[in-house]
Amino acid sequence: MSRLVMACCVLLASLSAPARAAEICAWLVESDRPEQEHLLTLWLQSDAEIDFLYKVMGPGIVSEAGESNAPAAANYRLRAGVADSPWHYGASLAGAGKIDITVEVHTTPIDVFSERLSPLLARFVFKRAVPASETTAPATLANKQCTEMLGAN
Repeated sequence: MSRLVMACCVLLASLSAPARAAEICAWLVESDRPEQEHLLTLWLQSDAEIDFLYKVMGPGIVSEAGESNAPAAANYRLRAGVADSPWHYGASLAGAGKIDITVEVHTTPIDVFSERLSPLLARFVFKRAVPASETTAPATLANKQCTEMLGAN
């Protein structure tokens, strides 16, 4: 009888413990290409399997000539513990400039034709100045940014 009571207590304690939200990480790998082209590759990883909508926005690669970006929004699935790259973009950057990309992760929309964004789970901002003298991109943007997903319990 005491084992049954103990088992029930352990079960109740585990059910009442707060659930930990899934964690998602993002990083942007910047590669140099010929003709002063900068290639940006977005990487995402989660500790849980998740379906979501990602949205890439912001000015992108900015130079004196203007802004260059490839905004994107698409449904995506990550497997637990597996890094994957849903987006990449390249543009020439001659002289000084900056990189300014924002990535949002939203719940998968119920209606794919709706203009309204579904609830936000996470936001990542990747910004850095690019000096005119730069010949090799630093790994600054490749540092993983990790956060618990908002409302993903």
